[in-house]
Amino acid sequence: MDDYDEDIAMINAYFLILGDLTIDDLIDREDEDIYFPFNPFDYDKDNIQEVIDYFAGIEDYEKCIELRNKQLTLK
Repeated sequence: MDDYDEDIAMINAYFLILGDLTIDDLIDREDEDIYFPFNPFDYDKDNIQEVIDYFAGIEDYEKCIELRNKQLTLK
């Protein structure tokens, strides 16, 4: 496995949080290393906020809105 790649980790987290991909889906993609910015089996609102902050930092506000909507549905 190569060095940690924050961009890949955040994209993986985005798809996982929104339910677009499962961990199994990501594992099946053999051409890419698997990174997450948090434990993908146990994440919370604070973890989602980290991902929102990342996408806000690169000005991808559409992803921020989708993540915020998902964050608001969690307890």
